[in-house]
Amino acid sequence: DYQSSRLLFNGLRLDQGALGVEADLAETQQLDFDDGNWVFRGNVVVEAENAVLYCDEARLTFLNHQLTAAELKGNTARFEQTTEEPERLNVGEGDVIFYQLSDRTLQLTRNAMFSDGKNKVSGDLITYDLEAQHLKAGSGSSGPVKIIIEPPKDALREKSNKKKP
Repeated sequence: DYQSSRLLFNGLRLDQGALGVEADLAETQQLDFDDGNWVFRGNVVVEAENAVLYCDEARLTFLNHQLTAAELKGNTARFEQTTEEPERLNVGEGDVIFYQLSDRTLQLTRNAMFSDGKNKVSGDLITYDLEAQHLKAGSGSSGPVKIIIEPPKDALREKSNKKKP
């Protein structure tokens, strides 16, 4: 709709290098990616190298034809990251995820949770570096940061065997 400067796309897939975005609906004011904002809604999937993010709505910011940032929202926005370690998957979620492409970090806010498949961290703000795989967690109004540590499976078996007469 050129009169209202609004472009709508149904079932759009947008690719730029190793980055891909797919959604039921996409909206922008201009097709030029020089300096623009896009809104994706419905079953949004953002693929970025070794991570995939899922949400209900994503707002993407482009500058000089490059995606610079994404804000992902949803009932729960979440991400999955494959690692070089076999059978290990890093996952995280929050009500909002801010993805800064320049430093490859994710900021998970409100009801934030991160798990490396062994341990689980939750708090009001979790910042995760996708490249270095480093995590920072902060407390807030919902209380302190919580960490659940899963003991090795062998330790659980030994403990249960010791209790048997």
